[in-house]
Amino acid sequence: MKINILMSSYVKNPGGSHRVAYEYANYLATTSHQVKLIYPEKLSRFASNKSYFSFWKRSIHKIQRTISGNEINWFKFNSNVEKLFVPDLTQNYIPDADIVIATAWQVAEYMGEYSEAKGIKMYIIHHDESLSGYPIERVRETWHLPVNKVAVSRWTYESIQQATKESITYIPNGINHNLYRIIEPIENRDLCVCMAYSPRAIKDAKTGLKALSIAKERFPKLSAKLFGVFPKDSSIPDWAVYYRNRPDSFLVKEIYNRSAIFICSSIYEGFGLPVAEAMGCGCAVVTTDCGGITDFALHNKTALISPAKNATTLAENLCFLLEDAELRIKLAYTAKDNIKNFSWDSSCKQLEILIHNSMEGNK
Repeated sequence: MKINILMSSYVKNPGGSHRVAYEYANYLATTSHQVKLIYPEKLSRFASNKSYFSFWKRSIHKIQRTISGNEINWFKFNSNVEKLFVPDLTQNYIPDADIVIATAWQVAEYMGEYSEAKGIKMYIIHHDESLSGYPIERVRETWHLPVNKVAVSRWTYESIQQATKESITYIPNGINHNLYRIIEPIENRDLCVCMAYSPRAIKDAKTGLKALSIAKERFPKLSAKLFGVFPKDSSIPDWAVYYRNRPDSFLVKEIYNRSAIFICSSIYEGFGLPVAEAMGCGCAVVTTDCGGITDFALHNKTALISPAKNATTLAENLCFLLEDAELRIKLAYTAKDNIKNFSWDSSCKQLEILIHNSMEGNK
């Protein structure tokens, strides 16, 4: 079966929605499907929003791909996954296929106009992307497209159901349990907190950093390890270590497994892969109530959850775990056991079943 997966952009650094697409591509390529990841040089419908910066950013990415042989170093692709770079996502540039999958709302706009020759249409929806500042009318319009829609979390599923009343399939994201595992015993870990850092507004790093500062005042020996793909910001305190663009193996061994607690201060998460990955590595989790994480983050069972945008309450929960080792260890083990229910093997099999059912229903 020929399967085209449409990407919104080519990015050199790790990203949640890209990781999801790549995990699906790898799995489908190992089950005898011909899989193409298709990247546009630009999205023409956003031409009016082009700026001098975005023009040069795309040019730099193109040069980087040429120099590096189009390799994305943070993810190991199956050798059978083909990457195709096209000027944009209008159907003239898209090869005919049996299945075509959109991975973002901008991509779904293009896909909605494709002919039947491009394949049965599917759309993986991570969250309500209007919450990230995109035009709500256009985002919601893609939810009404007559395509097979997949929600990556219950929160996303329910959001779309309430807005459209249309059929949608729930297939949660997973994690690689062979990678995200316990190496350092949970009981032996120092009082170190780790956090994924991003300056994006919906991640609300300001609240997370404030919570860390409050906890540091009560626990002077507390250390913190932050990681991300962006340059270190001046808001990150000097007492915290910041790691940029580190591979997954480093995150597992040197950050997750050397931390007692993972803190998340997001306002919205479609699923929350870093939270799930931290659980897989034995971190106790303190998080805001940010949507998709509630698939696996259950208050007082697998995590301590507080309202978004409230640094004081987030800090209180963090301090509870810093001073109560028994509670911290209990939450960490319960979360580790629970997160085993979310695996890429399971998610990919569910997607493949949906693909086969869609093909059968189209005969």
